[in-house]
Amino acid sequence: MFSSYTPRFLRLNLQAHTFTMLRVVKPEDKDRVSLFSATLFVSHEPMFKALNVPVNDMQLLLSPVLDACCSSGLSFMLEQEGGIVSLSLALPYTQYQTLQWPQVASARPAAMILNTLPPLPAGQDPANAVYMFLWGTSSTHMGKGCIRTAVEASMQAARRAGCSCLVADVTNVVSQHLAMSHLGFQPLEPRACYHDHESLKGVQGTEYAIRAVKYLAGKPEAEPAAA
Repeated sequence: MFSSYTPRFLRLNLQAHTFTMLRVVKPEDKDRVSLFSATLFVSHEPMFKALNVPVNDMQLLLSPVLDACCSSGLSFMLEQEGGIVSLSLALPYTQYQTLQWPQVASARPAAMILNTLPPLPAGQDPANAVYMFLWGTSSTHMGKGCIRTAVEASMQAARRAGCSCLVADVTNVVSQHLAMSHLGFQPLEPRACYHDHESLKGVQGTEYAIRAVKYLAGKPEAEPAAA
C-alpha cells in the first residue's frame, strides 16, 4: 500500500542562486541519513541531549527504524551540493509498532517516556496510518522553510498512498510548534512530563513529549460502546 507512490525529483530555489533538490530517501542513503539523524537527536532532542547519549549509541538505536524509513517511499530529503539539508522520515504505523529496537542503556529513559504516550484515537485503523518518525534540518538552514518542504512531501506521499492519518511524537518545543501551529496536527492526551522521571530532570526548554495526529480524510468515527 505505502510503496506504490514514487515521487519525481524536484528542484526548489530556496535561496537566490542556490538550488536544493527534494527527493525520496532510498535504502542506499541510510549511512548518511543515520549520521544526520543521530547528530540531530543528540544535539537538539531534549531527552537524548540531557542523557548525553553518544552519537554511535544513537546510530545503533536508530538502525531498525531507519531501515524501514529509507525503504518506505514516504521519507524525503532536501540536498544541497551533495549534503543533506533537511529530512522528513516516515513509515507505516503498523511497521513502526512491530520494530525490534536494540537495547541501548544510555537511551533507555527516553524509550520509557515514549512508551507512555497514548495509542491511536478510537476508530482509527492503524493500517491506514503513517508514523512521522523524524523531521529536522541542518543548523545552517533553520528558518528557511526546509523542514516544512520535506514534511509536506511526506504528507503528499501518504495521502496518495491512501493514508487517512499521520502520527508524530513531538518532543521539543520547536517541533511541537511546527506540528500544531503550522502543519495541522492535534495533540492527544495524556502528555508525558519529563520532570516526572528522575533521570530526565536535566531536560531544559521543554516540559513534555506529545503524541499528535493529523487527519488527511476527516476524523474517524469511534465505534459505539457495547451495550
